[in-house]
Amino acid sequence: DAIRLLSMAFSRSVGLPYGKNETEKVCTTMKTLSLDGPEGKLAINPNTQHLWQWSHIGRINQEGIIEVIWSSPGPIPPKHAICPSNMTSLGEIEDFNTDHHDLLIGKNKIFTDCIKIAKIAARTSSPVLITGDTGTGKDLLANFIHLNSIRSDKKIVTISCANIPRELIESELFGYEEGAFTGASRKGKPGILELANGGTLFLDEIGEMPTDLQAHLLRVIEKKPICRIGGTKTKNLDIRFIAASNRNLHQEMAMGTFRRDLFFRLSVFHIQLPRLCERKDDIVLLAEYFLQKCSKPDSVKKVFTPEALKILESYDWMGNVRELSNVVERCFHISQDSLQIGPEYLHPIMNLCSSENEALDINKEGAGTSQAIKVESQRASHPLQHTGRSQGQARFSTEFEECPTLRNMETQAIIQALHKSGYNLSKTAQSLSIGRSTLYRKLKKYHIDTPPWFQNRG
Repeated sequence: DAIRLLSMAFSRSVGLPYGKNETEKVCTTMKTLSLDGPEGKLAINPNTQHLWQWSHIGRINQEGIIEVIWSSPGPIPPKHAICPSNMTSLGEIEDFNTDHHDLLIGKNKIFTDCIKIAKIAARTSSPVLITGDTGTGKDLLANFIHLNSIRSDKKIVTISCANIPRELIESELFGYEEGAFTGASRKGKPGILELANGGTLFLDEIGEMPTDLQAHLLRVIEKKPICRIGGTKTKNLDIRFIAASNRNLHQEMAMGTFRRDLFFRLSVFHIQLPRLCERKDDIVLLAEYFLQKCSKPDSVKKVFTPEALKILESYDWMGNVRELSNVVERCFHISQDSLQIGPEYLHPIMNLCSSENEALDINKEGAGTSQAIKVESQRASHPLQHTGRSQGQARFSTEFEECPTLRNMETQAIIQALHKSGYNLSKTAQSLSIGRSTLYRKLKKYHIDTPPWFQNRG
């Protein structure tokens, strides 16, 4: 079975544009493949490149025939696979072939309800709409649904509606015939819809799609035939649609930028993924798992100290699970030979936020004067300060926490993005989904001062 899967991966990887070499192309292709063997569905685990095997116990009867007296409920992972004993991995045995299934881990009630709905949706071909903040795992949940559906042996084609220029979206979706427009390929080109035929089409950032194209997409979802640009022949397609957005689509509909009929057609199954700050009980679980992932299988495992875990739990995590993963990876490398990761290895801004929260709690009880002074001194020593118009190094005012204006929220988001990117302007602008010139204007507008060594980075 492993050889058959490898052969399928080789044949499908030929001519693919992604991957630095043939090996990487084959490994990437193998993530989407599965095989219906005599004992059940088989697939290569994308994280370990090992085939999960079914197990059977039998006995020989008097006639010399082997009778199966026990079978495993699903494929069994290799013995060396990393899986903490205290972890609740949702999805049970059928999730074994899910790419990055480790991010679909948790015990929080809101989150587990989302996974339950996703499992039900996977058994159907109905459209699914996944909403939630950036970093909550919308793309991972889309892959989870596809790989646990009857279409798992077909492709899942992803298109980011935010990254394709408006004038190219229609040609990318529907394809075009020879000579359809200036610059068109002589042979024509199939669209993404045709490429996804029989499988799943994942429309990421669906809220960015122009309203005029939303009507065309609605026709396709309603199983209407499509026609290439410049063509006359129509073609019926069989596609499972999964869409995702980090926008509030209800507000978009109220403003007229998103069609109501498309929203209700897509949201047969509507899954709203919670922010990480809404599932605090999963933070320690995820942090310990990410830490083990960073370790080599044969090395001594590192652990977080109780103080560090307390800080991780109290942090807001604007970047959600993705940010937590990056923070844990940073701690693992910065701690070097230390087997315990304490608060000293966390980013200074995390310790600062933790101290602020403690100060606010103490102040509410009427005994927080000394702690508030301590927090204020920590703010003054922080490398990034919010400067006023007439003062070069003014501190954040208490009004910042009490009455968050749009200006204050943008300022906080920019400062956190600067820290997360390692003070790289290009990465900061990219994480905020704005151009570098816009970032420069906002740095100047909000008087966000930066260290001298940072001025020309990126």
